[in-house]
Amino acid sequence: MAWGAVMGLHRGVLGGLAMVGWFLLASSLLRQPTWTVPNLLATLVNQEVVLRRGFGWGSVVGVALAICGAGVVGAAFGVVTAPLRSRRRLLLLGLVTGVLTYWATNALVFRRLGALAWVYVSPRTLLVAHLLMGAVLGWRGREASESVPSRVEVSPDRDEADRFG
Repeated sequence: MAWGAVMGLHRGVLGGLAMVGWFLLASSLLRQPTWTVPNLLATLVNQEVVLRRGFGWGSVVGVALAICGAGVVGAAFGVVTAPLRSRRRLLLLGLVTGVLTYWATNALVFRRLGALAWVYVSPRTLLVAHLLMGAVLGWRGREASESVPSRVEVSPDRDEADRFG
């Protein structure tokens, strides 16, 4: 279970990085300031931070908040899905997790920001970002499934030195 949490945390952080990358790309494609979504997320931590156009400490806080949140979701996902071996089922559960986290952040995070959130961020951009995170959570390469440590059976008649050496 601990190994599943570590692997899930790893995939969650990668999913958070994918989300932030999508936010930056989508802002650029929509001709908005690039750091809009990270700066908006930073207002959750510090209400006194004014939404700025450029990169600043607020942007760093917003990126860290997105990555940490995705890491926590990834760790929980890793614990729950540790026994699964089917790649398709894991990917499907990852996408479902992405949609569920979209709904949760919609209900908890962006409702707290009020109308400010919907002026700067489209719901489609957020949904795509969460689906990207879910896809990264559910993706398991061949090397990841082979690197899971297996239990080593040790016969009870061997002493401690033989077990570790």
